[in-house]
Amino acid sequence: MFRVLNNKILYENEIYTLNDQIFSQEKFNIIKNVYKIRNCFAHNNGVLKGEKIQEMKKTIKALHQNYYFKINDDLILIEKGALHFITQTMRNFFDEILKK
Repeated sequence: MFRVLNNKILYENEIYTLNDQIFSQEKFNIIKNVYKIRNCFAHNNGVLKGEKIQEMKKTIKALHQNYYFKINDDLILIEKGALHFITQTMRNFFDEILKK
């Protein structure tokens, strides 16, 4: 599991400081958006309320070529293939960090 801490990531009890080049990568933006979706499931069982609906619509729309997350009324739906998408994105991102 990872945790986003401003311009740092906690991953397997190691803190990685992200330089501006890594921090601004599209991969990291995808990770931040997936993290927001994850939080909605962890804290609200995927149910959106009030202004969170519009905020989450923007978050989901921001995911490049998003085929895996949808909003139906006040529920976030996860489509088949989402887990593979997330793990590939994470793997690629951490490969970049560990190279540097």
